[in-house]
Amino acid sequence: MKKFLLLFFSTSIALALGQQITLLESQPIYIEFQTQNKSSNTSQFVSVTEVQTKRRASVELLPTAQDKSVLTGYFRIQMNMDKYPSQLLEFETKTGQKLYAFVLPNTNTSEKALSVVLFQTEKEWQAYSVQFMNKATEDLKKKLQEVKTSKSLNPDQVQDKKETIVRLNDRIQEQSRLSFETQEALKREELLKQQQAQSEEAKRQAKQQAKMLADQADKDYRAGKFSVATAKYQKAYELDPENDSFLYKYGVALYKVGSYNKSLSILSMAEGGDQDQVEHRYYIGLNHLKLNELDKALEDFADIQEEKNIELSPPAAFYAGTIEFQKALYPKAKERYQFVLDNSKDPKLDKQAEAKIDEIDRIEMFIESQKEIFRYNLYTGLQYDGNVLNISTQNLATNSEAYRLLYGGSLTYYYFRTLKSKYAAELVVSDMYSVDKSFQSNSTIQSADPLQYGLRLPINYANTWFKRSFNSNFTPYVFMLNMSDDGGARKLILNSSGLALDTQWDQGSDKFHILKFDYVVDKSSLEVTSADDNQSAKRMSFNYNWLKLLTQTGDKSILADIGYVSNTADGKNNTYSKILVAGTYSFPWSAKYKGSARLDYSDLKYPDNSNERKDTIYGFTLGASQDLNKRNNISLTLSYLMNNSSVDAYKYNKMLVGFIYSFSGSYSKK
Repeated sequence: MKKFLLLFFSTSIALALGQQITLLESQPIYIEFQTQNKSSNTSQFVSVTEVQTKRRASVELLPTAQDKSVLTGYFRIQMNMDKYPSQLLEFETKTGQKLYAFVLPNTNTSEKALSVVLFQTEKEWQAYSVQFMNKATEDLKKKLQEVKTSKSLNPDQVQDKKETIVRLNDRIQEQSRLSFETQEALKREELLKQQQAQSEEAKRQAKQQAKMLADQADKDYRAGKFSVATAKYQKAYELDPENDSFLYKYGVALYKVGSYNKSLSILSMAEGGDQDQVEHRYYIGLNHLKLNELDKALEDFADIQEEKNIELSPPAAFYAGTIEFQKALYPKAKERYQFVLDNSKDPKLDKQAEAKIDEIDRIEMFIESQKEIFRYNLYTGLQYDGNVLNISTQNLATNSEAYRLLYGGSLTYYYFRTLKSKYAAELVVSDMYSVDKSFQSNSTIQSADPLQYGLRLPINYANTWFKRSFNSNFTPYVFMLNMSDDGGARKLILNSSGLALDTQWDQGSDKFHILKFDYVVDKSSLEVTSADDNQSAKRMSFNYNWLKLLTQTGDKSILADIGYVSNTADGKNNTYSKILVAGTYSFPWSAKYKGSARLDYSDLKYPDNSNERKDTIYGFTLGASQDLNKRNNISLTLSYLMNNSSVDAYKYNKMLVGFIYSFSGSYSKK
């Protein structure tokens, strides 16, 4: 068989009508005759008749070198186009057998030629038509993929190419469908004539047999035997061609077996049956969707959505939204999916619509984030600390209660983004300034004021594995800690570099799991009197969090936290292991404030400490926060901590009361 290009047309129009073709202008015609006779090696003549003028031509077709069963030839009919604006051509063998014609798109734009493939039977013609359309569809997908992945085209050029290819696909589909529709219309007309010629008794028997076949086909259809049902519906329709219900069911069954063009042709003829008209339009839309005729499918599904049909409007809205999603019409698609959530009674469809809305949100956030160059966050606040030094206050010469000013911020630069990943560089700084209860400077208290600054390089990656959404972070970092070790000016006392890993995944829509791992190397520059007190260390921590949303809005939730820390220090007095367990309940404190309550338990052991120190720590924290707007937030905290230690000097209780105001924003390119 010749290889024909599928996506290019000449300016002429030729319509294949099964046993006829219509030409709208004079043009040369190339013929390919599929004889299925592979043993023959002789030429054959076919006659071509122009139906209106009865002009005839005899064309000799010769076997091709590649396949002797395929014969090819060429001819031209010249007509007065003013008198006859169209030409109706019929083909038949020398013995008078009518042939079926399928018109192929022109492969040469410089010559207004027509290529016709001839077949001896309708079955061969239809099989070739289906094969041709499947090939055209596959080529379309390949072309679209090539355009999509092309690096030499800008986004506007890509969109133009895609629209051009889709338009050409629509023309191919319409040409093939017109062939089916015309052939089926002629066939039905002939069947109706035959029915009218029958006696009343013969008619009654045929209708009865058709009804029996249709009932059997209904059972096969419900059992999923669509091929068997299709054949029975076709036979029922042929026995009773005036029954549009049989014709409609035949069209639906054709969709189920993947014969989309023929299904559309049959459904277009079945307008007078007693079938549900919304369902009828729904299957027409599905056929257009399968044939990649997206504009037509969108129109069908949008109209069905407007019908507010309980069963079909939600899936129609979903399909319409999916088409608009493919066209990057995200706000419209989102409205469609929201309609599904508001009206569907199918949990599976609801879940798909919800996932699509989440995907659109991510895309819209990504599109908006592409403009963002820097993001910053600033905060300041006040805190009351009942025990700044975190040790027993019984033998202290000074009171360790303090009022503290907190302030700091971060600046994040996103240097690379995709829909699934973000790469950033983040500068962080935080500081404190403390005074005693009389609001006076106190060197002992201020020796506990930390100035910390550092750099983080977070890499975020989101993906879906095993039907679950994973969000992971890989973050190398380095931090410097400045404090006073003698009550004087602050200086660098600790340099920390580390790697933090965490991943979060969902379990349904209301449960989430989070795993965290952190490895850090601390280099202490504090002067110590004993090597056993050296704080340089290597530290590893593991955490597992389980989050359960108690409401659909997420304003109520519980969080369970289990962790383990291993700190191996150069000085044995600072080597420890720690087990921690915590639980947090989040709830709406009031109409404006979000509240949270947290309980903590930690077990801390210093196995190499000369005092064999062991600490058990209990904590309770109550918090409230309010977003004043998108940029401004305030939060309040109240916490109480009890540290029971085997070493009396480290037994202490403390209360913290704090207020924080934070401001965030970004700088984006216009």
